[in-house]
Amino acid sequence: MIAAGLGWMLSTVASGVGGVLIGADAAVASVTTDSRQISPGSLFVAIEGERFDGHDFAQAAVAEGAAGVVVQQGRTTAKPRIEVAGTLQALLSIGAMRRNELGMPVIAVTGSTGKTSTKDLLAAGIEGAWASPRSYNNEIGVPLTVLSTPDDADVLVLEVGSRGPGHIRWLTEAVRPDVSIITNLGVVHLETFGSEAGLADAKFELVEMLGADGVAVLPADEPRLLREGIPSLMTFGETVGDVRVTDIVLDDAGRPSFFLRHGRDSHRVELSVSGRHQALNAAAAAAAAAAIGVDLGDFASRLGRTGGSDWRMDVHQGEITVVNDAYNANPQS
Repeated sequence: MIAAGLGWMLSTVASGVGGVLIGADAAVASVTTDSRQISPGSLFVAIEGERFDGHDFAQAAVAEGAAGVVVQQGRTTAKPRIEVAGTLQALLSIGAMRRNELGMPVIAVTGSTGKTSTKDLLAAGIEGAWASPRSYNNEIGVPLTVLSTPDDADVLVLEVGSRGPGHIRWLTEAVRPDVSIITNLGVVHLETFGSEAGLADAKFELVEMLGADGVAVLPADEPRLLREGIPSLMTFGETVGDVRVTDIVLDDAGRPSFFLRHGRDSHRVELSVSGRHQALNAAAAAAAAAAIGVDLGDFASRLGRTGGSDWRMDVHQGEITVVNDAYNANPQS
């Protein structure tokens, strides 16, 4: 994923990340962490991963037309380069620079399960919404999603994951949501969260990001999340909540149809994605949409366009029906 249309100079980025520019100044058109996506004017951020070290590709990135590279001090002689203490923190700071330029509402989604599906439903249901095409929900994917947001987007939808305490909080400067959704709490990744209480606290970090005018969208039946100090609250559920789903029916491919209700407003929805759980994901998405003033009828009418992400309840019908739900391996998913 790259960011397009940035109007920065390398010197501007260096100042924003607390780095040192070595070499000639140049205009930055996009940002990427993938050396295979270099285009003229790209800024390549060299991230050190488990299998690859981006510093090994810094020289090649410049040769391919990159405006410059962001690297750790002393790791390469490629020019132009911005030297920083840590490139992952630098990527977050670059994402924060872009976040400060964006004027549209930002909806952020986390939860043990259903993050990507809820993000997909929001992207389909809100006209002009911008969201990542895949599950870009980690410390690299979230800043890149922010950076890729076009100026003319009406809403930015971010998926935010967590593998342990503090992971979501670390992303605050690049996210700064207007609406925070927690889809649910399940028994996942307890090896890093330590306990179910620790899991709830870690997910709640997304709500703690909210400003005074922010809205938290939370499951109505989850007391571990219904805490003091929430600026404004919208709940969702099947039997209780500000936004509810009722009369859920599944067709022969497991696709749910239901009524989406908010106050006296009620609209029938037929989803093109499979799984009964998608109805509750739709309720969470609808609550967030309502929080930013989207008409529920318009939202409901667009939900049927949701295609869903790969490997999540992909139903292939024929002589034999195959359900590919292999994306996630945790038992609750």
